[in-house]
Amino acid sequence: MRLILPFVLVLLCFRQAPAQLYLQMERYGKAEVTKFSPGTELTFRLKGEKEWQFAVLDRILPEENRILLGIQYIDPAQIDALRSFHPRRWSKPLGNQLYIFGGAWTGIALGASVVDKNDPYGYGDAIVTATALGVGFLIKKIFHHRTYRMGEKRWLRILDMRVYTE
Repeated sequence: MRLILPFVLVLLCFRQAPAQLYLQMERYGKAEVTKFSPGTELTFRLKGEKEWQFAVLDRILPEENRILLGIQYIDPAQIDALRSFHPRRWSKPLGNQLYIFGGAWTGIALGASVVDKNDPYGYGDAIVTATALGVGFLIKKIFHHRTYRMGEKRWLRILDMRVYTE
């Protein structure tokens, strides 16, 4: 009973919860969505432009169907593409595994050259190591971001989940 009274008072004092506004990226035929809350940093490109812009999602105005990105108010339908800099699920682990493979190849080849004088560490071992490290580095750099293009299959919309009490 002690906990119920403060909880009810808090609910009565606050008219709305400010963290219930999201910019949501949806995809046709998929239940998974990506939500961007105010304060999220976005890299985006507007329709008709070639340059990428970087701004913080400051405010979401569901009444006007507008978002405040940096110093400009934008309709979510004006955004042509979003870019995410979270590495893909497979690129970072694959790059790291190639690093480990290159290091292990060198370690085993050096160990074999110490134990067996007839098997020296040669150019072939160095080439395998350098190739593994180079390919791992390139995979991590090339696939370090993903571009989401808006259109018929993917779109942005404002999601207002605030609860109003009157």
